[in-house]
Amino acid sequence: MNFFSHKVLFCAFALFILYSCNTNKKNELMVFDKEKPNSFTLANKQGGAPFIIDAAEDDVVGIAVDMTATDILTITGNKPEVSSSLSKQIPHVVIVGTIGRSSFINQLIDEGKIDVSQIKDQWEAHQLEIIDKPFDGVEKALVITGSDRRGTAYGLVELSRMMGVSPWVWWADVVPEKQKALYLTGPKKVVKTPSVQYRGIFLNDEDWALQPWAAKNIDTDIEDIGSKTYAKIFELMIRLKANTIWPAMHPCTKAFYFYPENKVVADKYAIVVGASHCEPLNRNNVFEWNMNFENEYGEATGDWRYDTNKRQIHRYWNDRVAESHQYENFYTIGMRGIHDSGMPGPREQDKKIELLEKVINDQREIFSSHFAGNEQVPQLFCPYKEVLTLYQSGLELPDDITLVWDDDNHGYIRKLSTPEEQERSGGSGVYYHISYWGKPHDYLWLTTTSPSLMAYQMHKAYQFNAR
Repeated sequence: MNFFSHKVLFCAFALFILYSCNTNKKNELMVFDKEKPNSFTLANKQGGAPFIIDAAEDDVVGIAVDMTATDILTITGNKPEVSSSLSKQIPHVVIVGTIGRSSFINQLIDEGKIDVSQIKDQWEAHQLEIIDKPFDGVEKALVITGSDRRGTAYGLVELSRMMGVSPWVWWADVVPEKQKALYLTGPKKVVKTPSVQYRGIFLNDEDWALQPWAAKNIDTDIEDIGSKTYAKIFELMIRLKANTIWPAMHPCTKAFYFYPENKVVADKYAIVVGASHCEPLNRNNVFEWNMNFENEYGEATGDWRYDTNKRQIHRYWNDRVAESHQYENFYTIGMRGIHDSGMPGPREQDKKIELLEKVINDQREIFSSHFAGNEQVPQLFCPYKEVLTLYQSGLELPDDITLVWDDDNHGYIRKLSTPEEQERSGGSGVYYHISYWGKPHDYLWLTTTSPSLMAYQMHKAYQFNAR
């Protein structure tokens, strides 16, 4: 079918962090359509094994349970029940939970029925295993355990993947193969902490695809990219085991925080919200500074120049941190032009560096007023275009800030961390273009960057500890 006739996702986007995952390779838990000795019955013509989830779990776990239950319905025609209690005699159940959050998982750990030593206190790790007689009245259970809320959600989508469900099941209408039954057998499957901590996408150049499509088909009430569209994007990200978003930010789209529901939906899906290289402290300047700031405060915005308009800009940034600090964020620090241009201010290179260092120090003071310490606030500095020159000319940057290296807009990473830079506590990552809008060399509909080049560049970045 014509993909663009139905659903259009990312008109242009940037992959800014590599994702790889450590998992068992041999003799792991597997899904079959035929029953085997001592296998676990996930679904058959009698119905599906119910999913048991503690009511205290985070929203994303419940969302992922419903996604997986719907996947079972799509494949077998039977949707399993979801419950927060074991109130009846049932032969097979799926027990889903997060260590320290789920009473069911905690009880299994305390009674020595499951061993979580490989994933406990890890970032986004999970395991799937079949155990006998987990509770009175239950013959067998598939236990999906996560080290944290995303780990548990990833454990559920791992089960969907094992069943043959593509992450693109909705966005690209990838219909999984129908089966009359689903059975699991095999030893415990452990998926350890991802090799790269933050993995995600930048929604950009949305003018010609995602924004008009979302306005006409999903968020029709606001005619924009809103919480309903983001919910479907976040579902895809969970299925892909991604965790970070740089939201859409062109003038055709209102700022992510303009719609209060957006940040709530992001938290429900456990998505970390960040912003692009020209959106300091996660402020969308194209919309919020140019179009909204004056109305918000009832006074003139003033110039986007920190050396002449510090009071207004500082308050503008502080308000965003005050609004967002209770959620998971990855704040962009520094300053560029209102959109994709150089920072306004002095012309001399040394004066530009001095001003940018002042900006960063003041931004970190803002964090200090909302958080216990800067080391607890994920922060990134992206030396994109002219900013790389400033950085290479002696800009001083605190060690706990993550350096996010960019490519040259055509798939070749311009710089990676030196041995000295690799010792920085903030580490480094990658901001990488998969499509690009910039005259006269646009490539939007057909990418000119080959998958082999992407793979080479990402593996090289990983070897230079961009993780």
